[in-house]
Amino acid sequence: MIPLHPDMERVHTARAILNRSREIARCRTAVPYLYDMRVLQLSTLADLIGQLPLSASLESTSDINLIQSTITLTVLLTGQSPASVLTMSVSSGNSPSEAPIEQQSRPIHLTYLPDSHELQYFWPERWLGYAGKKDLPFLNACQHTTRDIRIPLPPPLDRLFAECHRRSPHAADSQRIVGRRFFNMPSDGQSVSEQERAVDRWLNTRGSSRQGRVSLQRLSKAFCVQATQRYGLDPVHAAYVSGQFWWHVRSPLQYTAFPADRLHTDYRAIARQFLTELEAHAQATSRPACRWEGLFHGGHAMEKHSSGREGGTVWYGSRCVPEQENLQRYFQWLKKAIECLKEYEALELRVWRHNYFTLLAYHAWEYGTVSRPRVIPHINWDRVDLQGRRCLIADKESRYHEERLMVIPQTVSRLFKTLLQKVNPETLALLTEHYGRWRIPNLSELANPFGFFVEVSKKGALAFRSLSPASIQWVLMKGRYPRDSREIQYPPNVHRHYVRSFLFNTIQSDFEAINYVMSHKHFGFEPYNVYAATDTSVLHKGLNVWLEQCLKNIGIQPVAW
Repeated sequence: MIPLHPDMERVHTARAILNRSREIARCRTAVPYLYDMRVLQLSTLADLIGQLPLSASLESTSDINLIQSTITLTVLLTGQSPASVLTMSVSSGNSPSEAPIEQQSRPIHLTYLPDSHELQYFWPERWLGYAGKKDLPFLNACQHTTRDIRIPLPPPLDRLFAECHRRSPHAADSQRIVGRRFFNMPSDGQSVSEQERAVDRWLNTRGSSRQGRVSLQRLSKAFCVQATQRYGLDPVHAAYVSGQFWWHVRSPLQYTAFPADRLHTDYRAIARQFLTELEAHAQATSRPACRWEGLFHGGHAMEKHSSGREGGTVWYGSRCVPEQENLQRYFQWLKKAIECLKEYEALELRVWRHNYFTLLAYHAWEYGTVSRPRVIPHINWDRVDLQGRRCLIADKESRYHEERLMVIPQTVSRLFKTLLQKVNPETLALLTEHYGRWRIPNLSELANPFGFFVEVSKKGALAFRSLSPASIQWVLMKGRYPRDSREIQYPPNVHRHYVRSFLFNTIQSDFEAINYVMSHKHFGFEPYNVYAATDTSVLHKGLNVWLEQCLKNIGIQPVAW
């Protein structure tokens, strides 16, 4: 509780702070993706208090630091969400006991209440059981950099970072560091960042002989217990959420709500044993609990206790490989779709094979750059820099006009270029062999590292479409375009909702296969976020082993990259 001046003008001041924060949140365009949630951040609160014309009791820097540090310490010590902690009380004078009874502990809620059109950025309340909109979680948004990938911290650790840097002797320099509250994961393979070391040092100084040394693992474990009790998740999912809690503000538990019958038997056994450990040691202070925490928080438990040979979902840290059964069903459906084209000649089938491999290359790209689910993968290929391994993306979450920078993993870039360098010359040689002296126009344009599509008309004429200006969907067939009675080719950027309905209603293909292709509520899939840890072995296992085996099963020789 923060003592404030007894003047009731403070109530109007609190309302002015809230209104001013909304204006600033709507006007911030330097980091477009940062203020989409329209939340009131602690740093913004301190800035607003310093900007507003307050009385002398709150104009000094020490009082501003007192407000910020009090809120930070309250969040850190109580473990509550900052949205519920941002509640100030009105008292009289310097002593709360001197104030009248009716003026003591009068709440002033500073929690921002989003509008109806802004609720799409938050968790659905019916899934998480929130009583009202005021209890929405307080989370920091994400930042994108060109040199490394920054992962936002869970709320308790985020407040801890702020307190650590405030008490640091280099606080003045640290205030100028962009994204100082983020775990820094450099691309050169360095595992521990300077921010993490600083927090560990500060935690060690706060530990006592009675409670033992405080560590990031214990705080993460405590947050895992809180997520287990509050959201009703199983312990393995809760351990996963404890490291990815910030992301669910835009992905409402889609890749953590697996049905129990879909999980691997080893996974359920580990979950039960892990739950037993949590119940016996709720605060995660014993060695067995720390042992299990080290396995799951590090993301290596599923790699040690599960294998993809028997099928099922295989976990590698924050990445989840799709089930082999789902992939197999999808490729079987693809084979049926190709067999339906009996009117086409052998050339058209081989052209379809080329287009299919080009789609595989695009899928490898999408798998690595991890665009989000339920959103059109709106990647502008002319904004992709393979040499610098970065690209600009504008999707639904950035309202299609605010571009955000994405870092392309080196493995994905290498796979993409190698695959297309293998596929494109084979198709060019095929067309030259079939048409004899026929020459391909604009050969230099088609030989780009992004690949191209070949379209064959009913008269046998060839048309080439490069991958340069727009993203590509999985569907290359004719159908009725939404809101149009003419039967035309599906455009590359048609919304996946209509494509999914067309596939299900027209071809009667397998439901899980459609879900896998269209990224809708399928049971095991890659968490599509730009902060998923890139692992070369995972990418090769998903694209090089399972996909090749599925291709061989349907009689298509895969391209080795």
